[in-house]
Amino acid sequence: MKNYYVFDGQNASTGEPNKITGRMSFYGTVYSFESKKEALEYVADKDQDSAQQIIVAGTKSDMRKYCLGCLVADFEYNISQGPVLKKDENTQAWEEIY
Repeated sequence: MKNYYVFDGQNASTGEPNKITGRMSFYGTVYSFESKKEALEYVADKDQDSAQQIIVAGTKSDMRKYCLGCLVADFEYNISQGPVLKKDENTQAWEEIY
């Protein structure tokens, strides 16, 4: 089961407002990792020089804070079907594994 997440995005809103709350999501992607170590390594590998860039490791509830534009059911579906990243041992590049 995937329990470790990273939000990789920008300080900008995107999409339609939530139909109930009117809040919007941040522009970005929630990635899943098979271990906390990999999630923290991904954050450390990313260049965070831009003031507009947001890279946060955390729990599912932490990721929800960046995806307020969608309904809870849609968020649960998106996070369960979202990309899972793993570092390739040979190239040291992050790749989607499923």
